[in-house]
Amino acid sequence: MWERLQNFDRRWIFLAMIVAIVVPLLRPVKMPFAVSERVQKLYDELESIKPGELVLLSLDYGPESAPEVDPFTQAVMRHLARKQARVVVITLWHYILPMATGHLERIYKKELGLRYGVDYAWMGFRAGNEATITNMTQSFKTVWSDDFWHTPSGKLPILDGVGALQDFRLVIDVSSGYPGAREYAQYAATRYPQIKLAAAVAMVMVTDIAPYFGKQIFSYVDGIRGAAEYEKLVGTPGLAHAGVNVLTFGHLLIIAAIVFGNVIYFATRKRQS
Repeated sequence: MWERLQNFDRRWIFLAMIVAIVVPLLRPVKMPFAVSERVQKLYDELESIKPGELVLLSLDYGPESAPEVDPFTQAVMRHLARKQARVVVITLWHYILPMATGHLERIYKKELGLRYGVDYAWMGFRAGNEATITNMTQSFKTVWSDDFWHTPSGKLPILDGVGALQDFRLVIDVSSGYPGAREYAQYAATRYPQIKLAAAVAMVMVTDIAPYFGKQIFSYVDGIRGAAEYEKLVGTPGLAHAGVNVLTFGHLLIIAAIVFGNVIYFATRKRQS
């Protein structure tokens, strides 16, 4: 039996992995998990926002990292709307333009019926990386002279009284690389400590922004697991919960395969000796 198992067709493992990925996505399981202090801190901060306060949401990621950070984007959009915060959305990455436009149209306009230019605004993309961030701390409307649809900033009531980045109640950067949360910490929050900066990043970026946590960045959400924690707090389980299910069942399958392979190896070695 052990010799036959040594010739086990590995394609069965590939098939099992497909099942471990597809089934949790189609039928999500509510798995218990704890909420980290970092994610709780961001949730509590948003809960303290008063109706009408301004929040800047910077979406700095592309389609390749969307499965990891996009669930947080959708959850935080709904949370901000629930708190009746006014949200200004920008991006330093042109890759996100179609996706961000779709989210705003679907969530803020169709689903929640919010008023464009009053409750939220989509300013689009500006090139310049660190220079753009630095210039926003000097004059926000100079950088964003018009919105995504070329409406002058002066005609958007939501921007009345906004002089610079420091005038926003909160700045949230969702990013997966450069430029992103690290650059906001270095070129905005370091120079102007009054800027309250939070970040939601892909896991590969955690080591980049960790040195700024507790100083320039008061809270950060790490990858799909952090997004699932945030969805749990907001009470809207979604794509992040499904992603955590896939990771859990996928890892369990890998562990089982490793144990299975080692049992076969040691059993056949003992028989041969």
